[in-house]
Amino acid sequence: MVNLEEIIERSFYIALLHETLKRGLTINPDDYLVNGLPTETTADRFEQDKKAIGKKFIYIFGIGNNLVRGPKDCPRITIELNAYYPGELGTEKFSVEESEENFDVIEYDYTTKSTNLDIHLVANTQQEMRLLHDIMYRALPAKGYIKPYFNEGKALNKTKVSSTGNLYIEVGNFYDHPDLQHGLLEKVYTYEVSDGLILEEVVSQGEIVPIKDISVLIQPECTDGVELNIP
Repeated sequence: MVNLEEIIERSFYIALLHETLKRGLTINPDDYLVNGLPTETTADRFEQDKKAIGKKFIYIFGIGNNLVRGPKDCPRITIELNAYYPGELGTEKFSVEESEENFDVIEYDYTTKSTNLDIHLVANTQQEMRLLHDIMYRALPAKGYIKPYFNEGKALNKTKVSSTGNLYIEVGNFYDHPDLQHGLLEKVYTYEVSDGLILEEVVSQGEIVPIKDISVLIQPECTDGVELNIP
């Protein structure tokens, strides 16, 4: 089951990936998978498309990728998870929410969840670093909302923020972490994701039928009664 922690990680990754794809500076690894796995043909096509972009190619690494801590191919943007802890807000254990035909009982945890993530910008030159900064701040607000990613990449790309259900993020810390031995520039921005709340499971407690009309029998004086229907 995909939990809140993974949804937050994916949301940051896909936001950075979409912004870089829009500029034509990277490629989407998912486009080179067949039934979830790369093939010899798609692997060759991946390398060809990567070479077509040339030295401007930007690597985007999410938390689930073991290449995060691998060779420092630059320029690159890397996401690393710091902490996952209870949020500030308490919640009711159960909530009744409307579905297409009836109502469902949803179980939540008693508290929201907060997350700290590091965004690493690694570059060979200051010019590359400026470009990585611009991508990060256009993809992720320094203080604002992002739409959670639930595997609907095209829909997320069209609408950045929903009317409800967004994740509030804010830059909480920054530090330099240059690799002097290899001459690399590296800047790290810590994002705080406050009070995320994703349902745990739908609890079956019998069918809760929605009210579609209200029938009231009123008895005015000196009458046999009048039935009032309210749709």
